[in-house]
Amino acid sequence: MGILAVAALVLGIIGLFFAWIPFLGYVMPVLAIIFGVIERNNEEKKGMALAGLILGIISLVIFKLGFWVLIMIGAIAENSGL
Repeated sequence: MGILAVAALVLGIIGLFFAWIPFLGYVMPVLAIIFGVIERNNEEKKGMALAGLILGIISLVIFKLGFWVLIMIGAIAENSGL
């Protein structure tokens, strides 16, 4: 059942590139985290699962930070009258 480890790694990598797209930037990292956690018990592809888990967490953090930066920019623009 090493396919989930590969899927976690691929979704984690793709999630880094699509972190700025609202739907893909959220769904791909969450799936990478879920698949990485599920596959961590498999001795065969433990490194790939861990890499997918870490990349999923990093891309989810990037997505959340980008989301809050956009919210702050919108609030600043609204208050400045632009």
